[in-house]
Amino acid sequence: MKHKGRRSEVPAHFSGPVQLIMLVWRTLIAAVDVAVRIWGQ
Repeated sequence: MKHKGRRSEVPAHFSGPVQLIMLVWRTLIAAVDVAVRIWGQ
């Protein structure tokens, strides 16, 4: 219950950058995964 209230404390202007960082992070992990598969063969 406390965790839900904490999320609303985060300033709105942080929402955009955080989503962008998460998108870049997922893309980076996906790229590394593909590279490992290619080099592994």
